Amino acid sequence: MPLLNRKPFTLIDPPSVDLADQASKKDQVWYCPYTHEIFDSYATYLERLHLYKQPVWQCEATGRGNLTYEEALKAEQNDKEKLESKLPDQLRKALLIHAQFRKKIERKKNTSKARQFTSFLLETCRLEKVVEMTYDYFQDRFVAGEQLDCEWDDGVLYTAKVLEAPPLEDQTSDNVEYKIQLLDEDFEGIDEFVKMMPRSSIRRDRFGISKSLLKRYFRESLTKEAYLGAPWTVQPAIAERYGIDTTLPRELALTRDTAMRKSKKLKEQVFAESQLELQKLGLTDRTDAKRIESAIKYPVEDLDLPAYRRVPPIGPYAVIMDMRPGSENATKDVPNPTGDLPLRPKPCQESTVATDCFGSFLMVWSFLNVFSRPLCLSPFSLDDFESALHYNSNDVKCELVYEVIASLLNCIIRHRLNHGTQRTANPAENDNDASQTQHYQLASRMNDLALHESRQGTPDDDMDIDSKPVNGHAKPNRHHDDRGCGSATVADVGSNWDAEPIHPGNHRRGWEDVLIGALNDLVFELHADVPRYDAILSRLVPHMKSSLEDRERAYLKLPLRDKLAILEILVHAVNETQSIKEYMEDCQEQLTDLRRQKIELGRERRRIISERNAFEKSIGENENDNTSQASSSLSSGLSDSDEAEEEQKTDVKAMTKQARSESRQAMLKRKQKEREEEEAKRRRVMMQQRQIARERNQELRLRAQTRRKLDDDEAKVQKKLDQVEKDMRRYNTLRCKPLGRDKFYHRYYYMDNVGGSFAHGSGRLFVQSPSMADLLMLFDRELPEYYEADSAALAANAADSTEQDSKKAAIAAEAGYGGGYAFICQLMDGQGLSDKAALLKSHLASIKEGEHFEWWESFDDPESLDKLLDWLNPKGVREHALKKELMRHWHGLMQGMKKNSSDRSHAHAATDSTRRSTRTKANVTYPVGSWFNYTNKLAK
Repeated sequence: MPLLNRKPFTLIDPPSVDLADQASKKDQVWYCPYTHEIFDSYATYLERLHLYKQPVWQCEATGRGNLTYEEALKAEQNDKEKLESKLPDQLRKALLIHAQFRKKIERKKNTSKARQFTSFLLETCRLEKVVEMTYDYFQDRFVAGEQLDCEWDDGVLYTAKVLEAPPLEDQTSDNVEYKIQLLDEDFEGIDEFVKMMPRSSIRRDRFGISKSLLKRYFRESLTKEAYLGAPWTVQPAIAERYGIDTTLPRELALTRDTAMRKSKKLKEQVFAESQLELQKLGLTDRTDAKRIESAIKYPVEDLDLPAYRRVPPIGPYAVIMDMRPGSENATKDVPNPTGDLPLRPKPCQESTVATDCFGSFLMVWSFLNVFSRPLCLSPFSLDDFESALHYNSNDVKCELVYEVIASLLNCIIRHRLNHGTQRTANPAENDNDASQTQHYQLASRMNDLALHESRQGTPDDDMDIDSKPVNGHAKPNRHHDDRGCGSATVADVGSNWDAEPIHPGNHRRGWEDVLIGALNDLVFELHADVPRYDAILSRLVPHMKSSLEDRERAYLKLPLRDKLAILEILVHAVNETQSIKEYMEDCQEQLTDLRRQKIELGRERRRIISERNAFEKSIGENENDNTSQASSSLSSGLSDSDEAEEEQKTDVKAMTKQARSESRQAMLKRKQKEREEEEAKRRRVMMQQRQIARERNQELRLRAQTRRKLDDDEAKVQKKLDQVEKDMRRYNTLRCKPLGRDKFYHRYYYMDNVGGSFAHGSGRLFVQSPSMADLLMLFDRELPEYYEADSAALAANAADSTEQDSKKAAIAAEAGYGGGYAFICQLMDGQGLSDKAALLKSHLASIKEGEHFEWWESFDDPESLDKLLDWLNPKGVREHALKKELMRHWHGLMQGMKKNSSDRSHAHAATDSTRRSTRTKANVTYPVGSWFNYTNKLAK
C-alpha cells in the first residue's frame, strides 16, 4: 500500500447497509476506483479524490516519492511481479524460513577493579542485518525448482533447472551434487539432458538474488512486534500460503512474556488471545498452571506431571487439562508432549547381534567377565566377544573362541570330579545300574520325543528294531542318521568328556568333542529345549565319520544364535557349580565388610561436618564479640579525645595568661616536652595496634589451618567412600540390577566394573524394554480404578499432614492426571521415541494376552549421555532416581565411552593395516589391541 509521509494510510470503512430497509437501498454513494472505497458524503469523496491525485505519495516497495496514489500503486504492482519472476516459490519459502526468528549475538565486556567477566546479550537483528546474513547463506546454496546456469560437459553454459537438491545444511562443500535438467528456448525441460552435477558446475544469475531484492521481499513478507527483543516473523497470510510454522521458540516466547509483563497493552492482547484459545478447547482458567505447578510437592508420578498438559505450553495464562480416561479431555491431543525439555537422543545402532538374542548375548558376556577368576578366564571387552562369535574361519586359530568354551567346560568338569557328579544316562546307554532320577528324566524325554514325532506323522510301525522300552516308554526311531541328543554317534564322539579338564596349550585340542559330550548330557540334566539342541548337535557332528577338524569347522560355521544357545546352557550349568557359589559367598563376605566400612566412614563424615559447623559458629560468635569490643573501644576513645580537647582548651586559656609572664626560652622548652610526650603516646598506640594486628593475623592463620585440615579430612573420607562404592559394585555379583527406569519404564543398565570384569568392558549404557509387569501397569492406566485408588491415597496423606501441606495437596489434586495408552504413545512421539510408540502399538494385542516382546539399545557417546541427562525430568519419581544413579556413575560411564571409542578407532586402523600386510606377508601379525591377540593369562 502506498505511503503518505512515510506512514501507512488508513482507508475509510464502507458505510453500513441494512438490506431489510428499502430506504437505505436508495441512498446515494460515491466510489473511488483507486482504493475501492465507498463514500456516503460527496464532500468527503472530493476531499479524498483530490488527495489521491496529489504527488505526495511514496511507493512502499521501491521507496520512490513524489507520486500520485495511482502511480505509487502501479509501482508496487510492478515490483511485486518482478519479485515473483525472479524468486520461485521454493526459493521464497526457504528464504523466509531462514530469515524468520533470525537473531545476532553481541559480546560485551564489563571490567572493574574486582573482576572481569564476559556477558552475552541476545539482540534482535535489524532488517539490513537479516538481509546480509540470508544473502551470505544462500550465496552457494540452491533449492529444487530454481532456475540457474549450468556448465555442461562441453564447457558451455546452459539454462537449467534443479530437480533435486540435498538439504540446505548439507550443502557445505563443492562436492555436493544436484540433479539438473537443461531447458529449451521455451524454458521447458529436456528429458534427454538430466544429470547429477557438482556445485562447482552450476551458478545462479548475478542478479538472481541481490541484497536490494531480498530487502524489498523481506519488507513486505516479514513483520516484527513493537516490544524490545521482538524477532522477525513471517506475516500470517504468507506463512499460511507456504506452510511455515510461526510458533515462537521457547527462549523467544520467554522474552515475549517478559516484555508483556512490562507492557499493559501487550498483556491485554496476550490475555485475550489465551482466553480465545481456551474457549476453543472448552477449558476455563480455574486450573491456573503457575499456581498448580508451584504447589505440587515433587517428585510425583512421571506420567502425571502437569507440564505435559499445560495449555498453551508457554505463557503466563496457561491452564492444566485433566486427561484421565473418561474425562472430556481424554481424546484431545497432548498440548506439550516434551514437557519443556529437549528430545531424547538417538541411541547407537552399531551392534550386529539381532535384537531378539541380544539379551542372551549380554547375559553370557556379563557372566564370563564377572566370574572370570573362578572360571580362570581373563576378561575381555564386549566388542571382542561379538567379533569372536562372528568368527567363522579355520585358517587362523583365535584363542578367544576356544578359551571361552574351554573355561566353562573345565569348571563343569572340575565340579563333577570333586563332587562325584555322574553323567545322565542317554538312550544310547541303557545301563541297568542307572539311578532312578536318570531313568525318570530319560523316560520323560522319550515320551516328549514320541509325542513330537507322532505330531509329525511318524507311524508307530516304523520304530527301529533296537528300540528298547525305558520305564514303559519306547525310544522313537529316527529316519536319518541320528546325530541328535542321546544318539549313539554323539555319545561315541563325546564319551568320557568329563574324565579330566581340558589341558591348556596346543589350542585346547579336543575341546570340540568335550563340548559335544557336555551338550549331550546337559540337555537332559537341565531340561533344555531338546529339538533345538538336536539341530545344533547334528550340525556339530556333520557325518558319522567326521574328524576333529570337521567338528571344529562345523562349530565355527554355526549361526550366532546357535553359538549363544550353546554358551547359554553352559553358563546355566556353571552357575550351579561349587566354585561359583564359593566365589559368590566370598563376595558377600567382602560386601559385609564394605558395608561396615561405609557406615563407619559415614559417621566420620558426619563428625567432620558437625565439627565444621561448630567451628564456623564459634567464629561467628568471636567476630560479634570483636565487633562489640571495637565499638566500645571506639566510643571510649572518642570520649577520651573529647576530654583531652576540653583539657586542651582550658590549658590554652591558662597558657595565654602564663605566656604573658613566661620567657620565650621556657616556652620553647615546654612545647618541646609536649611534643615528645605526644610522640611517645603515638608510638605506644602504634605498638598496641601492631600487636593487635599480629594477634589477628595469627588467629586468621589458625582458622585457615583448621579449615584446611577439615577440608583435607573430608576429602580423604570422601575418597575412601568413593573407593568403597567402587568395591561394593565390584563384589555385587549376585545379580545385575538396572540403575533405574525412565517415565516409560525403560530399564537402564551399566554392566562394567562388576566382579572380575574390565572397568570399561562395554563402554555403553544399555537400555532394555519394559518388563511384562511394567507394561501391564501402563495399561492399568486405562482403568478408572487406578485413578480412584491414587485419589484416595492422596486424600489420606492430606488428612494426616499439616494444614499447609493439606492445602498444597488439595491444589495439587486439581492438576488431574495424565491419560492412558493413547496419552503415553503421544508422549513417545513428541519426545523422539516414535519407533518405540509404533512397536508398542503393533504388540498391543499380544501384550494384553500375556506375550512379552523385548528390545535392546545402547548409548556409547559422551555427548548422547549428556543429552540423555538433559532429557530426564527430575520432577518424576522414576526419572529422579534414575538421574541420581546416572550422576553417581557418570565418571565411569564417560571414561568407558571414551575408551571404547578410542579402542574402536584403533581396531579399524589395525584391520586396515592387517589387510595391507596380508598381501605381502605369509605370516599375518596382528597389531596391539586386536582381539586376535587375546591371551588367557589365567588359563589352567
